[in-house]
Amino acid sequence: TVSIRFNITTHHLTSIRTLFVNKKDLLTMQNVFRIQKGSKLVNGKLFDTKRWNSTSNFTKAERENRAKSANVLRLVEGYRKFGHLNANLDPLGLLKNQDVPQLKPDFYCLEGEEAGKDINLEGILHLEKKKSAKLDEIIDHLKKSYCGPLAAQFSSLPDEEQQNWLYKAVESIPTSNLTKEEKRKTLETLIQAEVFDHFMSKKFGQVKRYGLEGLESTVPGLEAILETCAKEGATDVVITMAHRGRLNILTGLLQFPADQMFWKVKGNSEIPEGVESIGDVLSHLGQSVDLEFAGKKLHVTLIQNPSHLEAADPVAMGKVKARQVSSNDSDKSKVVCIMIHGDAAFTGQGVVTETFGLSKLTGYSVGGTIHIISNNQIGFTTSPNFGRSSRYAADVGKLVDAPLIHVNADAPEEVVKACRIAASFRNKYKSDVVVDLIGYRRHGHNELDEPSFTQPLVYKNVQGRASIVKHYSQQLQKEGIMTSEEAEEIRQKEDERLNASFKGMSDPTSTKDHFDSERWKKFEQPKDATVAVKTGVKKQTLEELAKKSVEIPSGSSIHPRLQKGFVQARLDALQKNQIDWATAESMAFGTLLKEGYSVRISGQDVGRGTFSHRHIELTDQENGNRFVPLNEVGKAKIYPVNSSLSEAAVMGFEYGYSIEDPNTLPIWEAQFGDFANSAQIIIDTFVTCGEAKWLKQSGLVLMLPHGYDGAGPEHSSGRVERFLQMVDSDAVNLDNPRNLRPNFSVINPTTPANIFHALRRQMHRNFRLPLIIMGPKKLIRFARANSKLEDMTEGTHFLPVIGDKSVEPDQ
Repeated sequence: TVSIRFNITTHHLTSIRTLFVNKKDLLTMQNVFRIQKGSKLVNGKLFDTKRWNSTSNFTKAERENRAKSANVLRLVEGYRKFGHLNANLDPLGLLKNQDVPQLKPDFYCLEGEEAGKDINLEGILHLEKKKSAKLDEIIDHLKKSYCGPLAAQFSSLPDEEQQNWLYKAVESIPTSNLTKEEKRKTLETLIQAEVFDHFMSKKFGQVKRYGLEGLESTVPGLEAILETCAKEGATDVVITMAHRGRLNILTGLLQFPADQMFWKVKGNSEIPEGVESIGDVLSHLGQSVDLEFAGKKLHVTLIQNPSHLEAADPVAMGKVKARQVSSNDSDKSKVVCIMIHGDAAFTGQGVVTETFGLSKLTGYSVGGTIHIISNNQIGFTTSPNFGRSSRYAADVGKLVDAPLIHVNADAPEEVVKACRIAASFRNKYKSDVVVDLIGYRRHGHNELDEPSFTQPLVYKNVQGRASIVKHYSQQLQKEGIMTSEEAEEIRQKEDERLNASFKGMSDPTSTKDHFDSERWKKFEQPKDATVAVKTGVKKQTLEELAKKSVEIPSGSSIHPRLQKGFVQARLDALQKNQIDWATAESMAFGTLLKEGYSVRISGQDVGRGTFSHRHIELTDQENGNRFVPLNEVGKAKIYPVNSSLSEAAVMGFEYGYSIEDPNTLPIWEAQFGDFANSAQIIIDTFVTCGEAKWLKQSGLVLMLPHGYDGAGPEHSSGRVERFLQMVDSDAVNLDNPRNLRPNFSVINPTTPANIFHALRRQMHRNFRLPLIIMGPKKLIRFARANSKLEDMTEGTHFLPVIGDKSVEPDQ
């Protein structure tokens, strides 16, 4: 094995080829492009030991042809890598094209006699039904593929198979036209989207509706994704999206009743009388609907979102994960996640990056997410050159090697093609993909804003532009596919539908919330959350589980310090009837598992526990394998998920999991209580008020250990005052009915028995309520902080207040 390190530019490639004169050991130019530090030449083949995953997709004939026509291959690679810099992506012309030498044939000495030759395309370029072509034809095809209204970036993907699949998909676009029926359907969808925004403008001119004008092609694009997913075997899709176009997509593609929409727009509540909920603003509404594509049903859920738009991203992922687990979708092909982002938020909000960071992690991966950027090319009043440091908003996706597909929103057919490619890529490779839909915003951030205050030139351009609907309608008229009369008929029919709904709107009688779903039918809103719940368990069962929690599988070997200080210490303490914090936790988890409830605990170092107290997951010292003794006690499982160094995304993920699956105890544990600071938006907009706004119950547990023990001012406090301020109950005056139905509970447990009961109580009520455990860190390992088994046996329950027995009550 010979290590090779090259520092090269494209000018050196030809001379490098001469190093490999033996045909047997000939390297393809494709691999030469990717020589970098850490690469090795092994048995005549080049391997990038850090990134390159070659699957040897090329035949011997293709490899030889790639070497023979190396300069043509370099030209093709130039377009694949740099073509987007010369593409027609921006309908407003704000994104300036660049002069790129790598797109010119003379850069590769392809001129004169060589330019007129017939070139073998094997292993070089996908040109349908042609095995060879002249240089001019090759360049024309490359321009249509990579420099038109659709362009792509994926030459840096670390997987050769994925690259080649994408090359073929993109290079097939110029010859893969939509059928007449598909074109008619696309125009019909665009007309309906435009009619809705115009109707809203006419009827509700003073309402902030965040219209879709300038990005109407989002609708046929999203529909193409849903249709592709359904055809390729998906049964469920969960979507999260920002304000822009939300009402349009809701009442159109997602079939939200227009009469209920207009009822809400007029300032009424979407919540029926008698239901404990305050509702939310218009642009946060969600929907759950069954759609059908080519005879295949697809259940689509658009989750509600808060004003902190991207905060809903990890929530959607968590919901998808829970649904995949509950439906045994082990290959992640049945349940798909879609996120529709705004361009400014996609690059500006850290939770986007945090969520991307979860995409391939064990315990969080959902098999890839399809990202659509509704690219207005503006963030409120901030232009892209002030709003991000990269050329494209989509560049954030490079963090996880996601392919980026940029497309001009004024080219609806290309939008449909791009979205189909994105959906098929995700479904085939279970990896993230980003569609950057570049358009504009016809009005201000909302329709009441005046955008020309800050962008006069841009909005002079926008105001002089005909709509995408008008352009595409004229195109189909020229092609003889749809007449102007047919287009007008579609317009009138949609306007009549909306007018009928406007006249027939009335007070809603159904919440259509998650209590209607099969998994939530037995749950209801709490009437009195202060009622004691008997959560004690037989003593014999507790003893068995305590022993089982430290039972080491035959042939496994754990660290000797754990064998003595954890396993044997727990067994000794059990003999003395002294149950510490970690043992009480394990017994709570174990009893729930035996009863059929799953447990999911996530956060940084949760398997071991920040303070080396839990060790619910043990590691074999010989082979590094991990095992969880409690997973042998019943059919249900406990999932200790050690997370990335993220708080907002991970907590949001667990919240999303909790609103989907009421039969799993979901726990997020902070390393120190103050780490919740980094997830404050999730706490403020989901955990503490999800039921009040959207009727979404959550049993999420937040464990926030803290204390004054010399760890510094930050780690000393989990900021209990914030939670006490956010809770809508004073928990003192129980004569006040409001205090019987708090939005969440805050406890400061001081005994292992109380933590045992608190965790079990979460699953033994006919409602779900978030629980904030402001646990004193010192007590987690404090020897004198122990309970007796009798404090957790049948007939016992959680104690809101533990009296001091050493003091007389009347003194």
